[in-house]
Amino acid sequence: MRETFYLINFALVTGCSLLLVSRLSQSNPKKPTSRALLRWLMGWVAWAFFDLMVTHASLNYSQETTFLVYRVLCFSFVLIPGLGSELMLALMRPPTPKDRLSLYAPLVLLYISQFFMPDLVGARNYAIFLGSEQSPGMWNLAFFLFTFCYVALLIPKLIISTIKEENPKTRQEKLLMLISGFFVVISIGTSHWLTASYGLKWPLFGNTSCIAISLAAYWIISQSGSLFPSRSGMESIFEKTPSGFATLQHGRVMWANPGMAEMLGLSGVEELTHRQITNFLHDSSNKENKTGVHQAIWENQEFLEQVNLSQSTDKPITCLAQTVLIDEKNQAKGVFLGLTDLDRINDLQNRLSRSESRYRALIEQAWELILVIQNEKVVFANSAALEFYEGTPGKNKPVNLHQMIHPDHLESTEEYIEHISEGQKQPGILRVKLINLKNESIWTDMVARAVDWEGGPALQVVFRNVSDRIKLEQKLEKLAATDPLTGVDNRRTLHEKGQNELIRCRRYGSSMAVMMIDVDHFKKINDTMGHFVGDEVLKALVKHCLYTLRTTDFFGRLGGEEFVGVLTESDISQARPVAERLRESLGQLKVPAEPHPVSFTVSIGLTANEFGDAFFEEIVHRADQAMYLAKSRGRNQVAELEADREDQDTGTAPPNQASQKPKE
Repeated sequence: MRETFYLINFALVTGCSLLLVSRLSQSNPKKPTSRALLRWLMGWVAWAFFDLMVTHASLNYSQETTFLVYRVLCFSFVLIPGLGSELMLALMRPPTPKDRLSLYAPLVLLYISQFFMPDLVGARNYAIFLGSEQSPGMWNLAFFLFTFCYVALLIPKLIISTIKEENPKTRQEKLLMLISGFFVVISIGTSHWLTASYGLKWPLFGNTSCIAISLAAYWIISQSGSLFPSRSGMESIFEKTPSGFATLQHGRVMWANPGMAEMLGLSGVEELTHRQITNFLHDSSNKENKTGVHQAIWENQEFLEQVNLSQSTDKPITCLAQTVLIDEKNQAKGVFLGLTDLDRINDLQNRLSRSESRYRALIEQAWELILVIQNEKVVFANSAALEFYEGTPGKNKPVNLHQMIHPDHLESTEEYIEHISEGQKQPGILRVKLINLKNESIWTDMVARAVDWEGGPALQVVFRNVSDRIKLEQKLEKLAATDPLTGVDNRRTLHEKGQNELIRCRRYGSSMAVMMIDVDHFKKINDTMGHFVGDEVLKALVKHCLYTLRTTDFFGRLGGEEFVGVLTESDISQARPVAERLRESLGQLKVPAEPHPVSFTVSIGLTANEFGDAFFEEIVHRADQAMYLAKSRGRNQVAELEADREDQDTGTAPPNQASQKPKE
């Protein structure tokens, strides 16, 4: 029965706390009373959880285990006097860190002492009978002493504060909180007396009685009370805006935002409340206007006038003053006054003008081509754009964007601009080719964004010249794809092109022939004539091969003195005469050198693709074997792998011939 009671109590307390927190979220989070109430709610829920857990442990576990749970979780009710005292203090004034230290430090020490001075008497309220103490123990006496001191010191002060409160609404709210607090204190005392007199058949209902405080706070928040005031979005704007706002009743300031106090040269809003706003209005140039403004303020009338506002420490400032009735049906409720610092607005306009001038100067001096497009027309072009478009500086021809974009990129550019104009997410950078009136072209990276131009929507388009970067990228790509000595395809590029050609042959059922070309006795040339002459031999070989082969064929250096030529749309019979003619013509070349020109011969291995070939490397491997075969037969000849297939059942050359390249 006791466990059921504490379970219902926990659910009820949690529900009330969540409901009150949801309403507190609408109040001012900086208000000390709101923060104190929120902390008290958290302690209240923790206290209900403590009652439930200890009761559950006493019914299901041993006495020793239950007492351990009691001692560990007892901080939840030990801190309740401190949380309640902080809430009472917040109803009178904002608590300071020193106040919180004096409230919570003794209770924290008391909780720690629980592990050295067990509360055996308090544990009996939860059916934990581990000692013979019947009267309050030392720990109980200390806890009740602290609680009594807090209540005895703060409740009288709260009563005096409630009596002296000038605002009737606030006095009523404090009185309601005070009554609910008295009810909780009396309920807790009654609960402990009943439990001590009649035993465990009376559960502790002190925690449940705290609902009175939550109900009182909920009612105050619902009535938009001053203790837990609501904070609207409009109030947040008023507090942060630099303009001055205030509510007036016959010229007396009832409320003002910080901006109003700052405009008047005051340190805070408190110095302005309940003072006459007319004391700060001066207009030496037009006394009649001053009188009219003062009269309108005194009579709660609406007006819109320019006035001079005197500050307490500075010269007067020119302001635009406007009032509107708080309630059009009841003029007596006062007016809402707004003051705008015209001097500050003029200063901001001057700063904006100077900033715009600096921005235009930066735009004019920028290297990028910058255009502003409005209503599909170029309304602004910086110097770099005009200079490129016209071909020569100093002219002022109107820029035509459609003529400036290369025809191949015009459609993609229009889609890009339309995408930005419709307010969609920027698609990133668009690479565009531009042309000018002299038909000169550059590559650019284009980026656009929506801007305001002369009071209307427009697009700012920036073209950054990347022609030099593209040339550098192309140069780097070429260096990565070609042999640095001869300028032909390197091994990686050669295999990529060969693989693509093999795929094409498999798709269309065509053929391709592959030649492996190796310079005979190349090491001897290097050793006797020098590496420079050897390099010139390789260059001469490449130049002659490129001249001999067709434009549809491709040629590359595999490594060292080995080269590969691929004859597209050719079989062995068609490639054989080409290889022979190439071998003969290379043997007739004379490479200039000292002391005499150098001649050289080549050995060529020839093969073609087969039905089962899946990779270009397989064809190159057969051409390499055929070249080894030509070397073993005496060099300076063309060898076909197919002609000696009977000696190569395994697909490799005989060990004594083609397994190793003959020494040069």
